[in-house]
Amino acid sequence: MDLGPERKRKISYLVAFFVALWLGLVSSFFYEKSAYDGRVLRGIEWSERTLSGLDRVSLQSLLSTQDVKVRDLSIEFVLSGEAQKLRAGEVGISLDTARVLRQAFSAGHEGSVFRQFGFWFARLFMVHRIPVVIVIDEGKLKKVFEPWAKVRLEEPELPSLSFDRELVVVEGRGGSVVEYPHLQTALNEAVLQPFQGAAMRNAVSRLEVPTTVRPAAISRQTVEATVARARVLLSEPVTVSSEEGNARSVLSPAALGAALSSKVDEGNATFQLDLSIETLRDALKDLLQKCERKAVEAEFEFPAGGASVISASQTGRLLDEDALKQALLQLQEGGPRQITLPLRVEEPALSTLEAEKLRIKGLVMSFTTRHPCCQPRVLNIHHAAARLDGHVLRPGEKFSLNEFLGPRALASGYQKAPTIVRGEMEDVYGGGISQLATTLFNAVLRGGYEIIQRQPHSVYFPRYPEGHEATVSYPEPDLIFRNDTEAGMVIKTNAAPTFISVLIYGDNGGRVTTVDKGQRYNIVAPPKEYEPDDGMAPEKVKRLRAGQLGWTVLVSRKVKYPDGTEKFEKREVVYNPRPELLRVHPCMIPEGEEGHTGDECPEIEIEEEEEELSEDAYFETD
Repeated sequence: MDLGPERKRKISYLVAFFVALWLGLVSSFFYEKSAYDGRVLRGIEWSERTLSGLDRVSLQSLLSTQDVKVRDLSIEFVLSGEAQKLRAGEVGISLDTARVLRQAFSAGHEGSVFRQFGFWFARLFMVHRIPVVIVIDEGKLKKVFEPWAKVRLEEPELPSLSFDRELVVVEGRGGSVVEYPHLQTALNEAVLQPFQGAAMRNAVSRLEVPTTVRPAAISRQTVEATVARARVLLSEPVTVSSEEGNARSVLSPAALGAALSSKVDEGNATFQLDLSIETLRDALKDLLQKCERKAVEAEFEFPAGGASVISASQTGRLLDEDALKQALLQLQEGGPRQITLPLRVEEPALSTLEAEKLRIKGLVMSFTTRHPCCQPRVLNIHHAAARLDGHVLRPGEKFSLNEFLGPRALASGYQKAPTIVRGEMEDVYGGGISQLATTLFNAVLRGGYEIIQRQPHSVYFPRYPEGHEATVSYPEPDLIFRNDTEAGMVIKTNAAPTFISVLIYGDNGGRVTTVDKGQRYNIVAPPKEYEPDDGMAPEKVKRLRAGQLGWTVLVSRKVKYPDGTEKFEKREVVYNPRPELLRVHPCMIPEGEEGHTGDECPEIEIEEEEEELSEDAYFETD
């Protein structure tokens, strides 16, 4: 169809117009996107306030001002005829400023470029309004109203049973309670009312606190039935006998009453008796001593020069606590007042059969580190080593020293011992355990087992193998490794006054391990630190602590497997220099150091008084 020259020309103009319009819109979009980078886009309002062009600091300032006004709103609450005037902030009311910030800066800035363009284009014709959202801290709201409600309302009470020379019964009752969800809804509506225009009214009208009447949570019949069962339980003594009948104890009504309590399940409207197992155990302790027997694990013994010997495991017999409580609570009126002590079987954590399946052949590797005798840290080392002694890892099992030992505290048997924490000496519970960690690490390392996590000390100590040591502190850093063999692993320890040894027994499958250490490099001279002392003669310098070089060393381990394959591991270990600490007259402090005076001093004569560097003088907690 021939449109003709004139019609074609008009169509060309129309197409050019729309192309120009489209290019203009796109250009304007990208220009504005660039111009408003880091700012709220055009056409965005909040509480009838234009936010366009505000950066994050300006918007935060605006919102903070409005939040202060909201918190300062005066609200008169009325509860059961009594009025109390409070500020909104006192009952946990505030603006959700974080939400406004998030929505203001995400609007038109997030999503695909097409989505952002659509948002920008829509702003040419309409305003995007961010809602005002009030946040109410329910915990703070209840903290304010609950004491008031206890005085003004007769609140519901749950039933309960207790014993004080005789049975004490609280039957429970219904009552009135504050309806907090309705109260929060009313507060939200009341506080939003002042957001009209750019100004905010400074008061909120009276607010009747919504309450509701709740019936008793538990019916009277249920309470009476439970009380009747309690009276049966306490009516006469109960004789508890062993299974063989050759041992017995008597639970008097007073002993049963001391253990008696009750529990309420409002959801299921139940009211039941309960008994304290701890109190019952105390009353039956003589009988339990005769009848209970803890399970005994199989243990490995390693005679010198011989194969491992496994001591037999034994099952245990322990009180079945739930069964004892049920037997007592099910006693019937007029029925026998005798029960047999219920026992359950306790299996050992490691049975003889399981121990045999671990295929522990013999000593894989041992390692020893030494320490001075009789220091508090030695007590910690030996205490932790005693806990570790005999620990068994099954094939594939991971071991974490921190997880095994737990937090170091007095209650856990640890003493305070000196440790440098961030450069300062502190007495820390468990100080010294890093020596056990280092000893264990080296035994596992040289045994060819998988090392998952270990952290060297930040300062070198000659007592430890350079580059091959580990520091621990709860919860981090930690020493973690895995028994990646097909046999079990037994960790034994040998603690003496001046050394600690760790011995690893098992079967590593014939792995041959080579541990190596390179030459030191990146040597760093120790910096000097100064302690000013006006009483020092200018020509004297006292060395309080000797400095120590810092350096880097490359350490490695090569594990060769029986099939000829090899695994090579290497790690760069960095030791920080230890600053030299000098006590000097202030005139001796060099320029640039704190306390520098600029005065010249005569040539110095060095007098050394070196501080002894303890085993744990490093910059991690130990």
